[in-house]
Amino acid sequence: MKQNRISKFLYKNIRWILLVIALLIFSILAMTVLNQGEFSFDRHAFTWLRNWESPSLTTFFKMVTALASAPVLVVFCLFLLILMKKRTYFYLVGINLINTVVLNTALKFIFRRERPLNVAIIEETGYSFPSGHSMASLAFYGFLIYLLYKSSIKKKLKIALITVLVIIILLIGASRIYLGVHYLSDVLAGFSFTLAYLIIFTKLITNYMKEK
Repeated sequence: MKQNRISKFLYKNIRWILLVIALLIFSILAMTVLNQGEFSFDRHAFTWLRNWESPSLTTFFKMVTALASAPVLVVFCLFLLILMKKRTYFYLVGINLINTVVLNTALKFIFRRERPLNVAIIEETGYSFPSGHSMASLAFYGFLIYLLYKSSIKKKLKIALITVLVIIILLIGASRIYLGVHYLSDVLAGFSFTLAYLIIFTKLITNYMKEK
């Protein structure tokens, strides 16, 4: 009986449990960066990914990282405008992206962490923490996952599409490390902060749609 209550509590509050965990992870990373600390896993992650370096993999990751670039996301937004029957969802996608850009800009200004030195395969400007591409990918594709989850399409297709989007998000994060423009801690911070943000954003949307 007690186990049943715990299971029901976890199921009912999973959203807020994830929010707390995400904020806790981000806080630990943020405090370390603010205190000029370093993470050993940053070096290990970079070394491990670079062990796989090859021209074909570099080309692949360059294409993957472009999936979270501003021009590509704008094109995707316009494509969604054509596909979506409810214009409200399109506007929400746009608001979501604007929010993410504003939040990332503010966070980078606060932490001002320099990018990895002398290891970049591509050229990037600006500060490193948290990763803007990681935030944009989880905000955009994560929101699409939310819309798919709420949609009425067939379950098998829904699972397949959500799986593809999750893989894209993770690959974008990996691409930033492989290409030498971010530390793993930048990517983790981007993902954790954006997960917390998305939980709040989607909750507000759910309440908004119920009221309409």
